Amino acid sequence: LRARLQGTQLLIDELLLHGPDTGEKPDSGGTLRASGQAGWQAGRALARLDITLARLHASVRADRELTVSGQMQATLEARQIGVRGGLRVDRGRIELPDDSAPSLGSDVVVHGVPKARPTTPAAPPPSPLTVDAQVQLDLGDDLRVRGQGLDTRLAGALQLRAQGPIGTPPQLTGTLRTEGGRFHAYSQNL
Repeated sequence: LRARLQGTQLLIDELLLHGPDTGEKPDSGGTLRASGQAGWQAGRALARLDITLARLHASVRADRELTVSGQMQATLEARQIGVRGGLRVDRGRIELPDDSAPSLGSDVVVHGVPKARPTTPAAPPPSPLTVDAQVQLDLGDDLRVRGQGLDTRLAGALQLRAQGPIGTPPQLTGTLRTEGGRFHAYSQNL
């Protein structure tokens, strides 16, 4: 972090974060660079960050890898968080488990076990912050899904939108298609 104070403002010259290295080569985890400012004006919090992601490893797990690049802008004005920008998947691998947990059929009745009563979880308190986010997601040319008989590449473009109090579920719209894939079931490639 390279930043300086100027009056009631924090000027962020550069915030540099490195993704987890994969051991392939130095900086193989990609980077997130941000610059901007934050502070108080007329008793209100204000902030703006311009963010650049360069081949950032956003997820590195045995069953899920995701590397993304793109430009984003995040703002905070009073009690509203704004996010705008676009991301592209540089590389992605999703492994679906081949085995699912066994379960009893709907016609099986177990005696002597009390039935679970459905409970309604308490609603979380309303957030004092709201969000207004619009992010374009390009699935790129190298996003693969494998498992449960499926082996395919996913392609398309999606739009992520969120509006309202923090915690409100976002909406994801767009086109998702498979390209060059296969599905193996019933001893056949379908």
